[in-house]
Parts: sequence; structure tokens; C-alpha cells
Amino acid sequence: MDPAVAERNVNVQQPLRVLIVENSRPDADLILNQLEKAGFKVSADLVETAEEFSLRLGANTYDIILADYRLPNWTGMDALKLLRHLGQDIPFVLVTGTLGEEAAVECIKEGVSDYVLKERLARLPVAVRRALEEKALREDRARAAQALRESEARYRILAETANDAFITINSESRILFVNAAAERIFGYTRAEMLGQSLTLLMPENLREVHRAGLKRYLETGRRHIDWESAELTGLHKSGTEITLGISFAEFVIHGERTFTGIIRDITERKRAREKLQQANEELMVRVSELQQRTRETTLVNEMGELLQTCLNPDEAYAVIGKSAEKLFPTEPGTLYLLNASRNLLEPAVVWGDSPPEAEAVVFAPEDCWALRRGRMHWVEDSQSGLLCQHLSRSPSASYLCVPMMALGQALGVLFLQSPPKPNQPERPLGLVQESKQRLALTVAEHTALALANLKLRENLRTQSIRDPLTGLFNRRYMEESLERELHRLARRRRGLGLIMLDLDHFKSFNDSLGHEAGDTVLRELGHFVQSRTRQEDIACRYGGEEFTLILPEASLEVTRQRAERLREDVKQLNVQYLGQILPPVTLSQGVVAFPEHGWTATTLLRAADAALYLAKGEGRDRVVVGQAVEEEAPAPPPHVFAAFPPGQPK
Repeated sequence: MDPAVAERNVNVQQPLRVLIVENSRPDADLILNQLEKAGFKVSADLVETAEEFSLRLGANTYDIILADYRLPNWTGMDALKLLRHLGQDIPFVLVTGTLGEEAAVECIKEGVSDYVLKERLARLPVAVRRALEEKALREDRARAAQALRESEARYRILAETANDAFITINSESRILFVNAAAERIFGYTRAEMLGQSLTLLMPENLREVHRAGLKRYLETGRRHIDWESAELTGLHKSGTEITLGISFAEFVIHGERTFTGIIRDITERKRAREKLQQANEELMVRVSELQQRTRETTLVNEMGELLQTCLNPDEAYAVIGKSAEKLFPTEPGTLYLLNASRNLLEPAVVWGDSPPEAEAVVFAPEDCWALRRGRMHWVEDSQSGLLCQHLSRSPSASYLCVPMMALGQALGVLFLQSPPKPNQPERPLGLVQESKQRLALTVAEHTALALANLKLRENLRTQSIRDPLTGLFNRRYMEESLERELHRLARRRRGLGLIMLDLDHFKSFNDSLGHEAGDTVLRELGHFVQSRTRQEDIACRYGGEEFTLILPEASLEVTRQRAERLREDVKQLNVQYLGQILPPVTLSQGVVAFPEHGWTATTLLRAADAALYLAKGEGRDRVVVGQAVEEEAPAPPPHVFAAFPPGQPK
């Protein structure tokens, strides 16, 4: 598709006239808000009934129709049928709450441009752009087809109404006969042509070729041109060269060999053919661009769907890298993201033939013109363009920076560089196309939104499983993790240690120094406990001043030793509050292990709590190994305990 045509038809700066078929005003407002967030200037009308729909279509002109699939007394597909009945070709997009796969396929077959689920309205601007671009392409193809038909009609009229010239020559190439059409085609009178050599009607460069070819034919019978259909250049009396379509036949008249040619002036037909060929070439280019655009749209949608299912940034970066290699196969690039302090951009994804130093480039936001301006920055000529300061070296071709924005904040920059053509370093490839720039903008929008959503999900998950004061896991996560680890270790026939620890005299500490000081102690204790855990250990705040440590694959003795180290090391903990060093703290701890003290989470926690209570009762600042308690659930399968030598689980 011609980039200029697409840009004209999907220019978000021009008002977008939208007819919304929806019975929910809040849903309609969400749709308008999504379009406006994407940069569209929307002028919208809202209808609910078929009568209102018909009246609006009769009174106004719309660029696109957005319809709900299910309405109280009719459906979105009814609206599409009514639109077709009224003879209007307007892109029609379904925006609905739910739509099954079979229904979606049927809607597309019936002529729906696209469909967007209301729970995924972020796709709506992309669907609208694609629907508008597809309409523009249909109109362009219709215009091209009409131009082609008109060209063919002109050609048929020329062929059906043309008067052909008849010219007869003898073996010496003397003209024996001409008709009136020959006078019209060549500009000579009949008297001026009769008796003259046929070379009179030929350009200078063809005359000797004709004489030599005729002589060879008379001597050998070999023809130097196709007699049935030849296209040659003739010469008008005015000196103008004309294109001729000629066919020859040989006759013997009164014992003399003669040659008659049927000659047609095909100058106009040749021009029409050239125009037709040009139109066909332009149509093929547009079809090719449409196919490329469809492929790119499919890849972008696939990338978006994969990004929505990613669980962490590393998975997202892998998806972005693989997708970028397909979307920009000839343009190496880098995705830079702002760090947590938002003062530096660091490379997160690198693809293509990027220079080795691309993975080490770190720069400030003000070093990129795209981030400064808040919009795409394209440098076509690296010799004269305004270069960003983050480039490690001057690029040998054009480059493009696209700011990645989501939820009103900058997340990073999409950087693309176009490699130079071989032996033509001054002529860049790829990025000179506006379509490639628009693709980069679309990829940046999808990527920014997906990464922002992923970060939001991570924050929500952290809030749901972390204690906000200490940063340790909360009790709910501890209970879920303990159940999971017990099942996993039972299958692998491995043990597990559990420490329940309590801060001694914390109530009196709170009463004497205040709750803020107590919170400071709890926060520092959380950091202390976290700093003394292995990667596989799970440290949790159980409640109040109680903490729990889950030690996968640790024996009872190892767990007890770990608890003793915690008890000794905590005495060295230096806690300051309001510039003063707070009194040292001590810990009371209860230690149990799986399977010695039970095989369920509930049993182990009861045993650890009982041991902690005993440690408190014996004077605090000590470690007490728990006693087995009665199970509340049926006994485990025999292999759970059979896997462990008596008293020596791993």
C-alpha cells in the first residue's frame, strides 16, 4: 500500500468520525477514551436501535462503525446487514464482551473488519487503524482497476476503429501500391510514395538493415524479421518517428515477386500498453505492500498475545527479541529501558547485526532526542542529521528512535538502524519507508503497554505475598509454600527444616520506646533474617514479632545449627532510631523437621509453635527442638518415612 495514501487515510490528527452502536453509555465512553488515548481526534455519535442507526447513516458520513455484538432488540450483525442494504462501504468493527471462536470466524466471513473484546480494549486503536487502512487499500485497488478498465477500453476502440495501411513493394523495394490510410499514417500523398523505395518511410538507421535483409531473403529465403507480427519504427513525412505494427505476405504477380504489408500505426497503442504496464506494476507494488502489512500485523498481534502471557521481564525480553528479528529482518536494533531510578537507560533486548558495544551502551534520558521531544526521531542522513548523544559512534546509515510511553510515563526507547547498501554507503535501506516507521511506532506502543502491564502485575503479586514492613513473605505465602515444599520433598524423599522465631520482650520494647521504634527493629530484623538465608530458603513474617524460616532439604541438626547461628548473630545487630542506638535484641526459637515432627504443614507449625513457647518459658534467648505432636490427618504413605534412615533425614 502506498505509504502516503495510508498516512492520509489513517491520520490521527484528522477528526475520526465514528458511529457507535452500543446500549451502554459507560462502555461507549471507554471506547472513546481508548481511541483518544491512542491519539485519535474522535467525533462520535451513539445509537442503540436500528431506526437510529438508519437515520444517522442517512444524515451523516462516518469513517468507521464500532458495534456491540449483542444489543437488547437486535445484534451487531443485524447492523452490518442493514449497512450493506443501504449500500454503504464503511469499516465495521465489533467491540463486545464475549465472542466465541466460531462466532468470530463467522463474523469475519460476513464482512466484519475486525473484533475486539471489551476486556482487551488496548487492541482497539490497532484494529481501527487496520480497518481504515484496509478500506483505503480497497479504494485504491478499485481506482486502479477502473483505470485499467478505461485503458483497455481505449485500446479496444483504437483496435476496432483503426484503418490499416496497405503497401505493396517489388523485389527492388519500390512502392507499387498504397491506400488512403497510408497517406494518413505517413503524411505523404499517394503520388509522393509510388515508385519510391520503401526506405522513404524508415528512419535512417533502419534503411540499410532493410536492404540487406531483403537481399538475403531473395537469395536464401531466410527472414530477418517476423512476417506475421513485427513492431518496427516508421518515419512520418514531418520527420517524426512512429511505431508500426506490420505483417507481411509474399505474392507473385505477373511473374514478379511482390510483398504486401498491412501496416497499423500503433504509437498510441504502445503508449497505452506502457501505461497499462505501469498501472499493473503499481498495483503489484500495492498488493505486495498489503501482504507485507498483513504479515506485520499478524506478527505484532502474536507478539502482543505472547507478551500478555509472560510471567517475568526475562520472558518478555525473549519474546520481543524473537519478534523484532522477524519484524525488522534487515534493521538491527536495541530496546533500551529506564532503570529503577529512572536516570539511565540500559539495553534490555538487542537483535540483528548490532555492533558488540550495543549491549554495553548506557545513557541518560536527555541524550536521546526522541525522549526529549516525546515523539519519534528519525535521522535519514547521518552526515547532516541531528544525532542523538547516546550513539557510541556515528551511524553509517539512517537510524530511528521511538519513545516507549505507557500510562503517561516514558519506559524506554526503541532504536533501529538501517544498514547501508553494498558499495553505496550513502543510500540507506529500509527506514526511508514511512511504512517501516509506522511499524516501529506500533511495535513500540505494543511493547510499552505490555511491559507496563507486566510491571503492574509484578507489583500486585509482590504486594499480595510480601509483608510491607519487613519485605519478607507474608503468612499466606508461607503456608502455601510449606504445603508445596512438603509435597515436592516427599516425592523426592528429602527432608525439610522449619524454624519459628520470636523477638524477646518486644511488647515492653514497644511500650517503652514507641511503635515507630518497634517497627524499625522489626524492619532491621527482617533484613537480618533475609541476609542469612540460602536462595532456596523461604523467610516469612508469621505475625507480630514472630518469623518463620523454611529450609528445604535441611536435616533437623542442620536446622538447629542454623537457628543457633541466628541466635548468636542477632545480638550483634545494630539498630538505630532517631540517631540513637537501640538496646540489643535476642531471639527465642522453636526448631522442627519433616518428617520427624510431622508430615503436614499444620502439624509442623503446631510443633514449632510449641517448641517456641517452651523456649520462652525456659527463659528466652535459646533454641528448643520440638517434640512430635499428634497428626490431625491420616498417616502418610509408607514410602514417605521409609525413605529416611531413623533420625537422619537429609
